[in-house]
Amino acid sequence: MDQLAERISKFKERLLDLSARNRLLNSNFKAKAATQFRVIDELPDELYRKLSSNSKMFFEPLPKMDEDPLDERKSKKFQDLLEIKRKTDEPFIEKMEQIEREEVENADEVSESALRNLKNRVRTEMGWRPIETSQVSLKQHAKRKGIEPDYDLPKLNPGEEVPKKWKDSKIQTLLLPDTLKRYQKNIKRHSDKYLKEGGVNPLHFAFGFLEWKASVNSERVMYAPLMLLQVSYGKDKNRRINVSGTGDSIFLNSTLNEKLKREFNCQLPSLVQEDEEEISLEDYLKRVDKEVAQPNNWVVKRWVSFGIFHTLNMPIYEDLKKIEDGKESSDLLKKMLVGTDEERESSLKEYDVDSEEIEEITPALVRPADVSQHSAVIDVLKGNNVVIKGPPGTGKSQTITNIISSLMFQGKKVLFTAQKQAALDVVRNNLAACSLEDYILEVFSIKASKKNVADSLGKRLFKELPAEPGLLKSYLKEQKEIKSQLNEYAELMGSEYGSTNWTVHEILWDIPDVQDEISDNLREFKIKEPEMIDQVSLESSLSELNYLKDLHSTLFQGKDNSSSPLNAIKKYIPNTFEIKDLEKKIRSLKPKLENLSDSKKRITDQSKDLISSEFEILNKKPFTEINKFIENQENGLWLRIVARDGSNNSILKYMKDLSRIQNEEREYKKRKEEIQTNFDLENLLFDEPEIKSSAKELIATNFLSFFDKAWWKARSVFNSLNKISNTNYPAKQKGKLLQELCSYLNNTKQQETSFDKTKSQLDEMKGSIESEDELLENFNEICNEVELKEIERQVNFSNEIPVSFRALWIENPSSVDRYLKLCKEESSLKEEAFSLLKLLDVNTEEFFKKSVEEIDIEELFTFFDDLQNSQISISDYMNWLSAERSVKSSELNKFYEEFTASELSIELLADVYKFLIRLAQKREIYIDHAETLRKYSGDRLKNLQQSLRRTDKKVRTALKDLIASTAHVQGDLAPEGQGRSGLVSNKTDKVLIEHVVTKPNTTTSVRDLFHKAEEAITSLKPCMLMSPLSVAQTLPLKELFDVVVIDEASQMPPEMSLGSLARAKQAVIVGDNNQLPPSTWFQSSSGEEDDDDYSDESILDMAMTIFYPPRDLKWHYRSKHEDLIKFSNSEFYQYLMIPVTANTEDPEKGVFLRYIENGFYVPKAKVNETEAKAMVEEIVKFMKERLNESLGVATMNQPQKELIENLMDQRRETEVLDYKSKWEETEGGLNEFFIKNLENVQGDERDTIMVGTVYGPLSSGGRVPQRFAGIIGKFGWRRLNVLFTRAKNQIILFTSLRPSDVLVDDKSDRSKEVFQKYLHFAETKQVQAVEPYSEEIDNPFQQWAIDKINSLPGFKAEWEVGVAGYRIDVGVKHDELPGYILAVETDGATWHSLKSARDRDVLRQGVLEDHGWVFHRIWSTDWQENPRSVFLRLKHALESRVEALKLEQEKRRKLAKEKEEEKEQEKLIKEGSTIQEEAEKSSEVIQKEYLEADISDVIEIDPGLFYDPKYQPRLKEALKHIINTEGPIEEELLVERVRVSHSWARAGNPIRKIISKAIPSSIKVTQFLDKNFFWPEGSLPEKWNEARLPTGYDDERKREPTQISPQEINSIARIILADHPNLPKSELAKKVTTLLGYSKCTSRTLDYMLPAFESE
Repeated sequence: MDQLAERISKFKERLLDLSARNRLLNSNFKAKAATQFRVIDELPDELYRKLSSNSKMFFEPLPKMDEDPLDERKSKKFQDLLEIKRKTDEPFIEKMEQIEREEVENADEVSESALRNLKNRVRTEMGWRPIETSQVSLKQHAKRKGIEPDYDLPKLNPGEEVPKKWKDSKIQTLLLPDTLKRYQKNIKRHSDKYLKEGGVNPLHFAFGFLEWKASVNSERVMYAPLMLLQVSYGKDKNRRINVSGTGDSIFLNSTLNEKLKREFNCQLPSLVQEDEEEISLEDYLKRVDKEVAQPNNWVVKRWVSFGIFHTLNMPIYEDLKKIEDGKESSDLLKKMLVGTDEERESSLKEYDVDSEEIEEITPALVRPADVSQHSAVIDVLKGNNVVIKGPPGTGKSQTITNIISSLMFQGKKVLFTAQKQAALDVVRNNLAACSLEDYILEVFSIKASKKNVADSLGKRLFKELPAEPGLLKSYLKEQKEIKSQLNEYAELMGSEYGSTNWTVHEILWDIPDVQDEISDNLREFKIKEPEMIDQVSLESSLSELNYLKDLHSTLFQGKDNSSSPLNAIKKYIPNTFEIKDLEKKIRSLKPKLENLSDSKKRITDQSKDLISSEFEILNKKPFTEINKFIENQENGLWLRIVARDGSNNSILKYMKDLSRIQNEEREYKKRKEEIQTNFDLENLLFDEPEIKSSAKELIATNFLSFFDKAWWKARSVFNSLNKISNTNYPAKQKGKLLQELCSYLNNTKQQETSFDKTKSQLDEMKGSIESEDELLENFNEICNEVELKEIERQVNFSNEIPVSFRALWIENPSSVDRYLKLCKEESSLKEEAFSLLKLLDVNTEEFFKKSVEEIDIEELFTFFDDLQNSQISISDYMNWLSAERSVKSSELNKFYEEFTASELSIELLADVYKFLIRLAQKREIYIDHAETLRKYSGDRLKNLQQSLRRTDKKVRTALKDLIASTAHVQGDLAPEGQGRSGLVSNKTDKVLIEHVVTKPNTTTSVRDLFHKAEEAITSLKPCMLMSPLSVAQTLPLKELFDVVVIDEASQMPPEMSLGSLARAKQAVIVGDNNQLPPSTWFQSSSGEEDDDDYSDESILDMAMTIFYPPRDLKWHYRSKHEDLIKFSNSEFYQYLMIPVTANTEDPEKGVFLRYIENGFYVPKAKVNETEAKAMVEEIVKFMKERLNESLGVATMNQPQKELIENLMDQRRETEVLDYKSKWEETEGGLNEFFIKNLENVQGDERDTIMVGTVYGPLSSGGRVPQRFAGIIGKFGWRRLNVLFTRAKNQIILFTSLRPSDVLVDDKSDRSKEVFQKYLHFAETKQVQAVEPYSEEIDNPFQQWAIDKINSLPGFKAEWEVGVAGYRIDVGVKHDELPGYILAVETDGATWHSLKSARDRDVLRQGVLEDHGWVFHRIWSTDWQENPRSVFLRLKHALESRVEALKLEQEKRRKLAKEKEEEKEQEKLIKEGSTIQEEAEKSSEVIQKEYLEADISDVIEIDPGLFYDPKYQPRLKEALKHIINTEGPIEEELLVERVRVSHSWARAGNPIRKIISKAIPSSIKVTQFLDKNFFWPEGSLPEKWNEARLPTGYDDERKREPTQISPQEINSIARIILADHPNLPKSELAKKVTTLLGYSKCTSRTLDYMLPAFESE
């Protein structure tokens, strides 16, 4: 097998699901799935015949077993709560899962029982008594009603005629009415979803089932359908749901057939044998039984089932099989699967789309395009295979439209394919808007039917040739000239001037406003070669001059600095560190000098005697001696001691004795403690002689002592006295201890007596000393802190002090002490100060005018104080000298000399130099480009921009017509074909097409049509819109198309796209690899969703490896508020150009968080009921208040989505119905209201998206489960990216989670981290900046504009608002208004850097205007001519804008007030109405005559205009008149009134559709038994109390009883019951019929009346 075949085979196998999960092999009939159900009591062949003939069939439920209690049927609250509990009640959900899991045989009956139990729980919750029910099975119930309940369907005997009961339009089921309704509702929702999301109709009837096992020993029995017939849902005139065949033939279950062939070596027999003309299901089931079932011990079941069967994959599988078996494959497919040797560029640059080269490829596009989109189109038109990466909102569909239309213009044939209906619808609508609708063919979903294909081909076949536009060339010429002029100006502004590295625009704007300051002489200063002065050298010179200027301003400030101490500094110090160290020393020295000077002054002022000769003598002693003395001096104590004692030294003697006795006492206490440690002195057992003798004996211990009794006795004495147990002292040591004990005992009393005596003597001495001088009272305490030797030294030093000074010291000791310390400090500080002066090379004698010895401390302080407080620091002074030297030594020297010679302030130094440079450069620019600059004034440029917009529209309109004309001419060349007069089987090409178009009942299938007329079809319809399925089912396997375009390619698996690629020569793959990957659940036949069901590879991924590099679309258009795309751009893209919103405070734009208090997640049900209810309330509010904005709702899982759907089904407010209806009818429902789970929202966009995260805590304060199914995982972040980028105006995020509830750590996957980040973003609106932008203003225009704007009161300018591409030069705010009020821009870099004139002058500004911006542009040519005039216009624009916004604000305020008043009025009216209603309710039935309406009273009837849209207002008025006169009126009767008044024989579907569309939205509609009743304006159905009766049996105005609303039926019944209160209902029905003018109550009437009575 070669490489190509091997890869095709691999992809082909991925389409097969032969597991038991596939419902085509193992069908699921369980109640929980509710996606299919079996029928009973029907003949398979007869049912097949009716469906195949397109008969409308209705499913019939079983009659109700036990009538549900009246309170349940009448209570809307009960019914609504029941629907919620179906989704949230855990016991009910568990029971349904058990039925599913255990494959319960009587599943329907068990589920009905579970439902009754659920209803009883609802009753209990509402305070009602539960209901006891009988246990009759469904089958028993069916038999009682005469219905055969077996799923094995009956069969006729040979020759037996089909009984009448099987010829009706009913299909019997074994389901009760409510259950059938639920099944149908669920199946329809699934069907609608698959149709819209994948273009696949999954609705089928399955005829016959094979009961089989995977192996002989397997216990699991599975059921696989044998034959499938595709059908579709519809509604009859009474809006009852029906099913009918689609026209396709019945087909075999090819998945089962493949399973049989691969694993059981058998296969299903063909449906029709050679000798058979028609299919007989009975015969086929017999053949299957014989050929397949019996040989394998399996069973054929005569079952028929209806529901969801996914048959998508097998046709594609068969198509790939053909490709694999084919001898030749397309080159494109080979490139995609095997690779290519073609060289590709490493990156794709954007084209100059205004160049002649590009205009030759395509002169224009039918839709506006930015340069990235336009470049993608050019890539395709060059014949390249291209991958286009289109992030959300970047205009993928618009680009595809331009690609397809441009290819059609070139005569190419295009296949556009996508899996989602929405993707094809958008492109279809775009092409239709380009007048190309008749040249495209949709073969997709419901559009793939034979009728639709034939209608489309017929419309094209008989279409006349469109007129070719003759003015396109002139429009293109005009457009080219306009773009040429705009480009000429933009190129000049953006061109580099000389070698300056600056653009002309920057040069022109960058001129300082100093021309009035400069003298003529200086103005004439010559600048050599100004064009050679680049920006780097200019900035360097300006930097040097600015530095010099700034230094001068800082240092001198225009003052005389001659007296500054800086002038005394002679030394130049260039070393910065040396200067810093010097300044640090000065800073440190100055406070010391200041403190010392102040302290000396204070102390000498207090004591003048300190300055004396005796003190000078003392002061000459060494500082160390004085210090030591001072340190131990305390209040002059030692001096007092010496003064008092004289030479006797009695105090000194006292101190010595005190010291001695204290030492002795310490020794005694120490000895006593040792004795007390070893011996118990309180309990001595021996007397002193015994102790002494024992001590002596032990001290004399020798080697013979062991034998001496006296020694042992002594030892015993020691042990008895010893307090310490287990002592191992040697005997001699024990003796010594006993000896010490004896000594202590002998001397204790004597010792203690001596201590007491000495202390008494010392106390007497101390008292005598202290009594003589009160300052000596505490001398003993002070002396205790000083050693005795130090005391002697201090006393001796005191004796050396002169007597007279000693007296002064004794009198004022603290002052003397302090002064001595200051003297010492002064000596030290002077040494430090003179050292610094020497370092600065200061001539002290010259500066101070005295010798060093004469300079006092105050003078030194003044010097350093002036130096430190000088406006010029030493460092700055050195910088100034250095800067000036640098300027004088450079090329600036001559300019500096000229400038310093002038009288200009040095503040203008740099500005003057820059002015002279720019003036010289500007002169050169005006010399070189005088004509261009003169030609393009601001008014001229503005006019050109407007002309470009107008011409663009003209070109696009003319181009659309030309493409249509080109496509039409190409179609006229389609081959005629053969067999015009022969058999249908011989017809080909146009002949066959004409036959199919004119003979709608032809047997030719769509597939046959394409296989026999493919060339003619592709000529007539050069563009086809198809799904992968329709490609496989319809198209012959050959290169039919020049180009295939695949959209939403990230979601398309390669195997789904290979068939399309095999039929084309060139590929355009469009998608976003940051959005959803392929979803295998959608392909799965099980139809069940799995959060992890995503494949790794898409056709986009594959193409990006082959057709690298991709073309990126960069401009974002969708979001009308940057917050809507900001997060995704930051997290996933980083390169998108996002328009900023002018008013970020708009309450209806942006991201809004709704945190749900008490929102709890129910894991079993997978729902959050509180969150769902909050969302429904917000949805209803939105629909009532914002009718003209589209809305979508997205949830994180399917159960929550279904819960919200059920809750919304309960909301029947008129405004809600009107809202849904409006958006269903607008653009074919393209933007209709939806509720989806996040897997299905890719490709959708709405004005507002409401998102529910579902997950939350399990209870109040409870834990938050961290699984977050559907969000986390490998592809969760891509799902979230899709989800958060669907909104155009607003996202409202409903969540029961705080960011902190999502636990993220190093092991968390990216998806969980993204989820947490978005929750944080929604809460804070903060993300990491994608492009951090400098806050510095480096644009001269911006600086000028900002200065001017900020000079105006109330205005504030901000620069560089937004991100690249959409960045606005200056955004202006006003104090009294929200957001930005004006965008002020010039023709600078933001403008001229855009490559195309359209991007610059049309597209970018148009997008920003859509985001609320109003522009005021300043053109360089205007500013150069008259800056003041430009400023005045700017001022006027700002003031006018403020005035306009304030008026608008006032209008909104008034409108809001009026709305509030209206609400208040409505409230009052409602309250009044309630009173009136209560009164009416309590009153008797109002009996009146029935009146028919005559619409000729209100309109002029004109049947000929009925189909004209202009007739709609008339028809609407007529319908309103009929309803207000005859309402409540049944829909059929309403149609009848219109038919009769217009004199038509019948009213077909077209008439009915027009009538239905014209019914005013203000009209209320109610339903009963699938009938619609329309009510008069202002009426309340639930309060209806009128009984309108005919005058008799012959009254032509009498109505059929079945045409009367149940409310009016009951009003009539109340008239009768007033007289016959106990009348049976059947009799009551007869009497009501009589009052209505009929003599007989038919069974049909009775069947209508009885439910009507119950509805009351």
